[in-house]
Amino acid sequence: MPSKLTNSAQIFIQYVLVLSVALASPFQVVLAQEETGNAAESVEEVVVYGERSLTNLRSEMYSAQEDFFNVFNSLNSRDEFDINCDFQTILGERRRYHVCTPKFATKLEAAASARYIQSLQLAAAQLEVPDFEAARSGTFSQDSRTRKKEEMMWREMKTLLSEHAELREALNEVARARHSYESARGKD
Repeated sequence: MPSKLTNSAQIFIQYVLVLSVALASPFQVVLAQEETGNAAESVEEVVVYGERSLTNLRSEMYSAQEDFFNVFNSLNSRDEFDINCDFQTILGERRRYHVCTPKFATKLEAAASARYIQSLQLAAAQLEVPDFEAARSGTFSQDSRTRKKEEMMWREMKTLLSEHAELREALNEVARARHSYESARGKD
């Protein structure tokens, strides 16, 4: 036969349960008070936040950025506007950078690099000093095309943000994650 507990005993047991769960987990724990059958009693929620490391906050920010771009990629009208993120290391550095690049920029950069290498190979085959200016001019002529496509992509992103709540929410999540990371970083 189940025993009936007094209201103060029930509150004490719930307090002990919340405290034991909070101490067992360093992360967020959410518990709701069980209904005791009385419809007039309100449901309480206890939220306990643990410390998150700077590394975790940075990972959450990167994840939010990638989630935003995944939503954008699914909505935009042109595949060349799809934005992919990955980690890149700059020559001579050990730190990896989280870089997000539209497909059109990656393709233009690859084409410019290929032309530059071809001009160096041609110069080497002819035993001449390479014409670096000609090779560079081919590389930098991509800038105007890149700027045009970037402008088109940003216009489309602005339009999609005004039309799709899920994209706005993903962008808000990026802002929240960035704020959490920057706030924690500022404390160190």
